[in-house]
Amino acid sequence: MWKGRGLLPLMTLVAACGGPEKPPHAAAPPPPPPAPVAAAPSAPAPPAAEGDSPVSRADSRYIAALKSTLGEESELSLDPALQANVEEALLATGKSGAVIALDPNDGSVRALFSVPGDRGDPLLAQHHPASTFKSFAALAALTSKTLSADTVFTCRGGYDHAGVHLTCPAKHGPQNVARALATSCNAFFYEASVKLDALKLADVARSFGFGTRTGIELADEPGVVPPPPDKTKPARTLVDAIGHGDYFVTLPQLARAYAAIANGGKLVELHLVKGRRGSDGVVVPAPRLAPEPVAVSPEALAVVRTGLLDTVRAEYGRAHEFAIDYYPFAGKTGGSNAPPREGATFEELDTWFVAYAPPDQPKTLVAARLERVQGSKDTVKLVADVLRTLR
Repeated sequence: MWKGRGLLPLMTLVAACGGPEKPPHAAAPPPPPPAPVAAAPSAPAPPAAEGDSPVSRADSRYIAALKSTLGEESELSLDPALQANVEEALLATGKSGAVIALDPNDGSVRALFSVPGDRGDPLLAQHHPASTFKSFAALAALTSKTLSADTVFTCRGGYDHAGVHLTCPAKHGPQNVARALATSCNAFFYEASVKLDALKLADVARSFGFGTRTGIELADEPGVVPPPPDKTKPARTLVDAIGHGDYFVTLPQLARAYAAIANGGKLVELHLVKGRRGSDGVVVPAPRLAPEPVAVSPEALAVVRTGLLDTVRAEYGRAHEFAIDYYPFAGKTGGSNAPPREGATFEELDTWFVAYAPPDQPKTLVAARLERVQGSKDTVKLVADVLRTLR
């Protein structure tokens, strides 16, 4: 008998781990505090056997804890080999962070893992999406026809609007929207957002699942889709468009939203539990919500998908350094300043990377967040290392 699905807390393992993409000058308010959740049940760690690797020990604890939390009768969607590869890749960074891998066509979670830092669980907490949100600003502008695929703006290293100077980390020169996504140009999206209705941006964001829980059987936060700005904040929509304003997301939310880009425009429900095994040994499939179409045009999706592909395949793309010749993928970077801390030896950033592969008929999507790193390259390498194990 199916027991029904509820939001359950995730056990996070504490692992013993031995040019950056910068935000704009304008600062954003901190996110609202997360809703309290009950402490996850903890499974005692087994003693390390001689020759036992940290990854294999982590794997047994993490999956065992999930089974204990979700119910021993649960049939999980996790792929054990991919799960082990995700854990190994994240632990190898020596940083706090999180990774989730899923099938973008049906929302089944194939792997997830997190290493906590000084701000809680990076898998389930909500943060600024940073430049990963530019894809959705582009979709909103293209669908509302305030921007076309051929529109060209020239980046001179910043943009002035209503007496506010907004910065860009480079002078990218003339660009259309696909190239601006690949280079992650702030200035292009500032200018592209001047005519973009904040309500349209919010509508598109909600259609991609922002502001709501993902369906995953864990206590994830809903994120924040803000109300329209008032007249005292004339530049907020511009800053929202590059992910440093009043929008907040979780890693599963970001993965779900990019899955809708990858699969051609269907918002799917994320899930860890395929079904539950009854006393007779028969697995009863879990109930699923039908996918919903996103509120953007197919033409807009095609333009954005080109930009995400060029992020990796084009020499000017921010992730080109980690392209895999035999296994192409598409993706988007993002980064924001980490909170200052005493003793830091460099400007610390929190960075994202979301990728799907193969680009034309995606079967796997991997999203990652690393905290207190030097730039988005760290997170791109992490995701590329995971994707490399799939071929």
